[in-house]
This record gives sequence, C-alpha cells and structure tokens, in this order.
Amino acid sequence: MKKLLLFLFAIASFAYASGQCTELFFSEYAEGSGNNKALEIYNPTQNSINLGAYTINRYSNGSTSAISTMTLSGTVAAGDVVVITNGQTDSLWVPTSGGYWTVPIDTILYALGDLHDVVYPAVCYFNGNDALTIEKGTAIIDIFGKVGEDPGKAWTNDISSGYTSAGNGAWLTVMKTLIRKSTVKSGVTVNPALFNTFLEYDTLPINTWVNFGSHDCDCHPNGINTISDDMHSVVVYPNPVIDQSFTVSGDDNIYSVEIMDILGKSVFTKFVKLNNSVVNINTSDIKAGLYIVKITFADSNYLYQKILIQ
Repeated sequence: MKKLLLFLFAIASFAYASGQCTELFFSEYAEGSGNNKALEIYNPTQNSINLGAYTINRYSNGSTSAISTMTLSGTVAAGDVVVITNGQTDSLWVPTSGGYWTVPIDTILYALGDLHDVVYPAVCYFNGNDALTIEKGTAIIDIFGKVGEDPGKAWTNDISSGYTSAGNGAWLTVMKTLIRKSTVKSGVTVNPALFNTFLEYDTLPINTWVNFGSHDCDCHPNGINTISDDMHSVVVYPNPVIDQSFTVSGDDNIYSVEIMDILGKSVFTKFVKLNNSVVNINTSDIKAGLYIVKITFADSNYLYQKILIQ
C-alpha cells in the first residue's frame, strides 16, 4: 500500500474520484482549541456503506508515511454522515518538555461524535499542518491537505507562498472549522500540487460545531437531517436549540415526541392532545448535546430527526 501511496503522491496534479456521488469523502473538519478536533465523513451514494473497509490516516509535518491510522466501524446510511472526534475526556499529564497538562475535548463536541479516536498519537490529535486521507484498502478515497508538504503552522490563503504559512497569509486549517461546499460530489484522490482550501471548503470560526451531524450536498439535495417513514414529513426548528425550546411541526396529528441520547436512552417524552400537529418542547431540563427526536403520529407511523441542544 505504501508503494502505491508514494507513487500517487509523486504525481503533481489535482484529481477527483472517477465518479460523482460514488464514494465517501470528508465533509467537515474542525481544528479547535485544545483537543477539540473532529472530522465528518459523508456518504454521497444511494446505498448504506459498511465502514469497516475504510481507514483515516494522519500524515504529520510533511511526512509521506502515516503517523497514525484509524480503522472505521459501523455503517453510514445514504446521504448521512459519520462524525469522528478526539476521545480524550480527562486532563492528562505529559511529562516531556518539562511537563504540561493536556485538556479534554469539550463535552458538547464529544457528544456529536459517532466514533472516538483515543490513544495518542491518534488521528484526531491532528494539527493544522497535518494532511489526512480516507483510504479503502489500497485506494485513496479523499485527501485533506497535501501529503508530504509541511506548510509550517497551517495552510493559508497566500498563493505567493504556495498556500503555506511561509508568507503572511491567514491560517485556514488551524483554529478553524472547514465545511465542504455542497457542489463537491467526490473526494480528492491524487495529491494536489497546491492545497487551496477555498476551492472546496467554506471557512467558519474556531469551535464552530453546529453543522456536525449532517451535510448539504448536491448528491442528496435534501440532506439526511430527517429520517422519514415515507408516510409523513416534519420540520423541527430551531435546530440547534438555543433558547431552551424547539417546535415540532408535522403534516398530520402528532401522538408523542420523545428525545433520546446518542446511546438510545430516552431522556424526555411528551404525549400530545388529539388534533394537534404542532408541538412545542421545553428543553430546560435537558443537558446540552446531540440527541435524536422520535416523532410518533396518531396513525402509529413515526420518524426521527437529529437535534443539537445548546
């Protein structure tokens, strides 16, 4: 596999997967304060994908060999995403360089994760100058950054320095969140000559996580926020929840609204009076985090929606 990687990396061109909407790719990247690191991978296809055949690989400080590899697990539905976060949940003492403490990931970001990468130097200890890949067996599915290039502190917006931090460009891959543009339908499969984030990513401020959990892509114009039973439709707003309440508006009478945590444990249930298709839910007694809302209609059909409570 490494021989194939080195061969591909030697090709100084920018290429995409052979087909649009046919293979996984990075949809979001967060390099935040401390260990607030997360990646989101999107399934643009029309079928569920078994993640066990895929790895994420981190190439640190210009190396052409991966310093860490994470084998994924589980499945991701068509049009849905899998979120991988740093898994450090406690402060740890590092005895090198005179000793220092590393702080845990923020609990809200951790709760957004489907998978957690734990043991240092795990993939989700990446910094803004590390390249990342998704690989399936010997095939490169997507590349973030440029493998084999050390850009300094980060990749930037300065074309005169090859988008590295050698000049005075703004750092775009450190202390930032990047979201893949909706027009992108496939990953980068050949190492780019230059890594210009603006070509495929939108830039958001540090510690912006509200978009993790779903991705807008032209492969699936309606996204996967709502998992439908094909019998009903529903709108849940605002999402994220910011003022301790949200509203569920359905196309038919609603029987109940249940909120479950990411482990499937019920934390709240509200039964609704008959002939009511709009329900207001108070979340003041629910901790911040990512939840699943189950909306059951009067005819016993139901659907689910992801929601972030802040």
